[in-house]
Amino acid sequence: IPPKLYETLACGVPVFAAHGSEGARMVADSNCGMIVPPGDIDGLVSALSTLLDDESRRTQYSQSARAYAEAHLSAEAVADAYEAVLQRSASVAR
Repeated sequence: IPPKLYETLACGVPVFAAHGSEGARMVADSNCGMIVPPGDIDGLVSALSTLLDDESRRTQYSQSARAYAEAHLSAEAVADAYEAVLQRSASVAR
């Protein structure tokens, strides 16, 4: 996941991601933006136009982005996720 995505979500900025990427999975999970096929310039322009013309959607995506970042990307949430991975690894190794 690109580090820029963490910062963008934390700032509450709607996100555009390329279909099939890990970033696209996060955008879909958080409902914070739009997904377009890789290399589809017309699709990206259309998605941008749609978002520019729809203030309520922009607001929804912005709020969803920030909420997702707070719930899943805070230092505490990331530390908890790492701890869970380490605990599972330790139990498998036994």
